[in-house]
Amino acid sequence: MPYDQTLPIPAAADLDDRRTEDPAWWSCRYCGFTESGPLTTDAEARRCAAHEYQCPKRPADDIPWQYERAAYQFVHAAGLRRELVMLSCNLEYRRELLRHTWFFDFSGRRAHRVAIDDLSGRVVGVHARALALGLGDGWDDQHFHPSALR
Repeated sequence: MPYDQTLPIPAAADLDDRRTEDPAWWSCRYCGFTESGPLTTDAEARRCAAHEYQCPKRPADDIPWQYERAAYQFVHAAGLRRELVMLSCNLEYRRELLRHTWFFDFSGRRAHRVAIDDLSGRVVGVHARALALGLGDGWDDQHFHPSALR
């Protein structure tokens, strides 16, 4: 299923496995980009509106509708949430490895600390992208909020 590179991969809740013989598809009104796959009807409409909101071939005088902006933010919030959960799981795994690394294994502990700092920076980067997209405070769970942004 080809997808728009500016949109995140469809979430698991957006996929409908029952639509195998008749896959959903949508096409952009401006650039003709087409995406098809086992998407639910709601996901199909949201992804189409989200793509058309930021389509590079959209005329400058065609002002986006509010529902297109909401769909754009909804689709990106789902992708950022999925990325945040993945990073948080990796971060917790690295912290657990650091706790169980032998105390005198300096190079191993240093490598784990560097990886933890890198993952923490990527978590803050996800929140920065959310702010750049204009997402409100309710797009993520509070326990995923990095301490640098509190």
